[in-house]
Amino acid sequence: SGEVLIAQEFLSACSSVDEIAAVLGHELAHYALSHPAERFSSFKLANIIYIIGLMVPIWFCIARLTYAVLAQSICTVLKFLCIYLPPMRQHEKEADIVGLQMMAKACYDARAATVIFTKLSEFVEEMEELPKRTPDNELHFKVIDCFATHPAFPLRIEHMEKLIPEVLKLRTQCNCPTLKSDPRQKLYARKQKKDEIKKKISTSY
Repeated sequence: SGEVLIAQEFLSACSSVDEIAAVLGHELAHYALSHPAERFSSFKLANIIYIIGLMVPIWFCIARLTYAVLAQSICTVLKFLCIYLPPMRQHEKEADIVGLQMMAKACYDARAATVIFTKLSEFVEEMEELPKRTPDNELHFKVIDCFATHPAFPLRIEHMEKLIPEVLKLRTQCNCPTLKSDPRQKLYARKQKKDEIKKKISTSY
């Protein structure tokens, strides 16, 4: 039991209840999969190993304070990158999958998930002034991804697109009403228009 808080800005960005269901399904999936409890227990164990296995030897074996602090700082960063972040990103992937399945079983249109996540991706890019992810700057983004708690939006959207056919089959098996128009069509049309504009700009030069 508990309350779910939704920001007004998020609601205004949603064009349908299916988009709201996509985000709520994702968050509910975290609890259905016991991710908070799993993180707490695994991180607690990791901290114990970190303190006993690394911190104690460092402070006992390294005489100079400067070197000891430096070694501890390096170990802390490595712990964060290698122990904390990978499971968090994996949990997000799992929640994306189960969230889509929850949508299907509740007779929502799972295709709307890619719509709202595309909107969120564009919002993040605009707020953080990030360049678009392209094959030319893929390495740059892969480095950024290593320091992120969530997989990059373009990767998540691509993953969702691959899952949607199976999710729609699950929805049909649940005897849900037939879906109408694909909510992604506007995104596809907008993307095509942007690509045409870019092509015209590139050819003009």
